[in-house]
Amino acid sequence: MQSARRTGYTIRVPPSQTPRVLGPNPRLQLTPRAAHGVPARFRSARCARLFTAVAVAVVALAGIWALHVAAAGNAQAGPRPAIEVSATSRIAKSGAIKSRYSVSVNAKHAGKYKTVRVAVRKSSKPAKRWRQGARSVRLTWKSGAYRGSFAVTSRFRPVAVVSAQVRGKQVTVKKKGPRAGDTLATGRNFSTVRGRPLAVSISVLPARARVVKLQRLAGSRWQTAQVRRISGSKRATVKFQVAASTPGQTRWRVTANKTTLARSEVAAFTVEVAPLPISRVAANTSQISATSRTPGTVSAVINPSRSRTVNLQEYSVRLGRWVTQKTKKAGPQAGASKVTFTLPERPAGTSSWRIQVPEKLGTGTSGASSSVTATTTLEANGPLLGIDSYASARSLAAPFVVAHRGGPARYPESSKEGYAAAAAAGFAVEVDLRVLADGTLVVNHDTTTGRTLYDPAAPGASYALKDIDLATWSRLETGPAYEGGPTGTPLTFDQFLDEFGGRVLFIADIKSSALVKQVVNKLADRGLADTAILQSTSDEGVRNALAQGEQRGVNINARRLLAADFFQAPAATVNARLKSLFAGGYRDLLGCSYKNMAATVLPYLEKNGGGSVIPYGVTESGQVIGLIGRSDFGGFSSDDPWSVWSHVQGS
Repeated sequence: MQSARRTGYTIRVPPSQTPRVLGPNPRLQLTPRAAHGVPARFRSARCARLFTAVAVAVVALAGIWALHVAAAGNAQAGPRPAIEVSATSRIAKSGAIKSRYSVSVNAKHAGKYKTVRVAVRKSSKPAKRWRQGARSVRLTWKSGAYRGSFAVTSRFRPVAVVSAQVRGKQVTVKKKGPRAGDTLATGRNFSTVRGRPLAVSISVLPARARVVKLQRLAGSRWQTAQVRRISGSKRATVKFQVAASTPGQTRWRVTANKTTLARSEVAAFTVEVAPLPISRVAANTSQISATSRTPGTVSAVINPSRSRTVNLQEYSVRLGRWVTQKTKKAGPQAGASKVTFTLPERPAGTSSWRIQVPEKLGTGTSGASSSVTATTTLEANGPLLGIDSYASARSLAAPFVVAHRGGPARYPESSKEGYAAAAAAGFAVEVDLRVLADGTLVVNHDTTTGRTLYDPAAPGASYALKDIDLATWSRLETGPAYEGGPTGTPLTFDQFLDEFGGRVLFIADIKSSALVKQVVNKLADRGLADTAILQSTSDEGVRNALAQGEQRGVNINARRLLAADFFQAPAATVNARLKSLFAGGYRDLLGCSYKNMAATVLPYLEKNGGGSVIPYGVTESGQVIGLIGRSDFGGFSSDDPWSVWSHVQGS
């Protein structure tokens, strides 16, 4: 058998047949070598038949596939419904739901318009125009169907019934309006704050029994930070404070639950917290010298200022921390401003101070100046310095300046430390006398321990003095004169006399007439009668003290303290009372408040004469500077006699 070859093809023919070319065929050209010995009829006829058969098969398969796809599509789509109804909803300002229905009637094009009948179920509580029954809605031919729309406003989600004649048949479709969307709006999606909470206001419509939550994205989960519950048929505004303290971005969202009218809603937003500017507080000095007359000042430059709170702080050794004693506002400017503080009254010694600004939301970080050391010196220039009896004070016409309760503006009230400082400065002191359950006389103004004393073994406990004995009293401490200050040592009356008897003149305020005899005996036994003035708010108490002194053969100095109720009467009555007092032997040592002295007692003495007065409650030198040296003014009592007297001397 011979063969004829062409690149990619091989045609074999019997050796007895001679190949011949049946006609020109550009797709099947044999080279002379390849065509040698191949019959001509095989060169084109078979290839042509093969090509035709393949083409017919391809066309047939394509037709079959097209029919299959068409059949499948028709099977899925099905016949279009005669009437199609869709709806969208929103909430009106009144709180009602408003649904808009779109209607499409698929019918042959038989005219320009078509009318359908529409009714709304009464259970939907529709608006008035839908309550009477069905209404006609005209549809217009467009895009292969009759199309139109209508709106329904109702209290509940509306149920609309649409009916029409389509191709000779009555067709009815019922459609319930969907829940409304877009009912939640925060008005923001990105906010930048500087160290302050972000106020987020959310509008919720409708408010009907909805739960609104503020949530923060933590990792891949939303964590609820705050919850609000709202009600009402109309719009409600819900406000949240979004915490924003750590610099960086956080993702937040507000959610509202689903109701009968509205879908559940989510409004997300991002909060970026920008870092606060660094606060700088520069003090003007590191050392201050303070006296009772010039307490000293400390200043600092605050940057940024922006009306920030500025604190004057004192370091408390007892508490081990800084304690704020005074507060001011910095200037409103954006840059730096200077703030100056006058140091408050302090006992003699050193104290540490600084100026501090706390972090202000949106303005700056906290900051503080370096420590400033203040050294306080209290002058020993009191008018009674070196005077050891009341008779000597009268003969020298020395003003009777009293450290009321030991000077609690600087030292713990009625404490050993306060009395010692007053005695060293040349002032008289006042002691209030009470009695314990076992009969011990103690120095304390109140009937209980709660205000001025505390028990380290039972912090917060308060005892009635009449219920405790000397053992309990001995473990008590006197509370500080100011926050963070040192505590003091309380005294019994015997301890006071042991420590200060003969060194200082004192006024003993006897709180009970039953104690007068005991007090007089102690003074008589120690020979200290002329170093004391016994004080009582009643005439009976004064006369009892004088009588007890006569029995013991000692001269007792006693004075009447006029309480507030003495002056609670018409002016004529008060003047009559004063006349009776001075006529009864009260020539001096009368006591009352500075207010009542200035308003009533001094005017009476200026007009009638007859005695002198020593007021309590003096707080500044201006109250008494003009009175020193007058015969009707015997002196004064103050919580801070160091400051008042130093200013009197300097005037």
